[in-house]
Amino acid sequence: MATRIPRYLHIIKNFPITRALFTPTGDQILATSSRPKICGLDVRTGEPFHVRPFNGQAQSRYFGLAVGPNPTDSPGLRSSQMYAVLGDPAVALLCDIATKNVVRTLRMRAPGVASAFCPESDTLFTADEECNIYEWHLGSGRCKQRISATSKVTCLTVRRTSSFSPTSILAVGTASGYVDLFDLSGPKISEKPVNSIQNLTTAVTGLQFHTEGELLVAASKFNQNALKLVHTGTATVFRNWPTFKSPLQKVSAMDLSRRGGLLSIGNEKGKVLLYRLHHYESGSG
Repeated sequence: MATRIPRYLHIIKNFPITRALFTPTGDQILATSSRPKICGLDVRTGEPFHVRPFNGQAQSRYFGLAVGPNPTDSPGLRSSQMYAVLGDPAVALLCDIATKNVVRTLRMRAPGVASAFCPESDTLFTADEECNIYEWHLGSGRCKQRISATSKVTCLTVRRTSSFSPTSILAVGTASGYVDLFDLSGPKISEKPVNSIQNLTTAVTGLQFHTEGELLVAASKFNQNALKLVHTGTATVFRNWPTFKSPLQKVSAMDLSRRGGLLSIGNEKGKVLLYRLHHYESGSG
C-alpha cells in the first residue's frame, strides 16, 4: 500500500483537478483539469494514466465531464460504456471508456456548459451558454430536441424512475439560483419546467439525485451553507437541515452514496463532511 501513495500524490500535484468521476463499473477514475488533457487512475492497481489527445479535436481544455449509468442498474445500455466531455468550439465529445476514443462529436449552437447522461436510455443531455438544452440520441448522434431554459444553465442531472419516482425528471441548475425540473415522461421534454425550486440565491454549482429519485441535493459554492435538500415528490425544500450552525462552509462538491444512505460534502476549507440520511438510506449505505 505504501508504494501507491506517491503515485496518487503525483497525479494530483501535476494535474490540478477540476472534476473527477468513477467510470460506470467503478474500476477507473477519470479527471479533467484546467489543462488541455484528461487523466485517470486505475482503482485496482493505483496506476495513473493519460488519455491521449483526441485526433482532430484540438482543445484548450476539457470540462463538463459526465459518465454513463452503472451497467447493473441499466443492463444493455450502450451509454454504460461511455463518458462525455465538453470542448471549447461548442462541442460535446462522446467517448468509449475502454478505448478512450471519441465515438461521436455533438455540435451545439454555442459553447457548452454542462452535460448529463440519462440513467435509463441511450441519451445525453447538454446545455450551452445561450440557455439551450439539447437531447441527443447516442446511437445516431442526432439531436432529438432543443429547448430554451429560463436563464443561464450551470449544471444538469437526470432522475431515474423507481417506486418512489414514477416520472423521469431533468433537473437544471441556473445562474440565478433556481433549479428547474423538466418532465421527461412524454415523447418530448416539457417546454416549461413542471416545478422551479427558488431557495438558492446564487448560481447552482452542484446537483445530485438520490438513487431512488425521492431526494435532490442542490448546492452553490458562492454562499456559506448554500445547500438544500429537496423532496422531489412535492418539490419542497426541507427546512430543518442544514441549519445556520451546520459546518458546511462554502460547498465545492457533494455526492450521495450508491445506496443513498450517505451524503458527502466537500468544502473550500479542504474538509469532507459525511452525513447519514436515515430516512432515505437503503441497506448499509
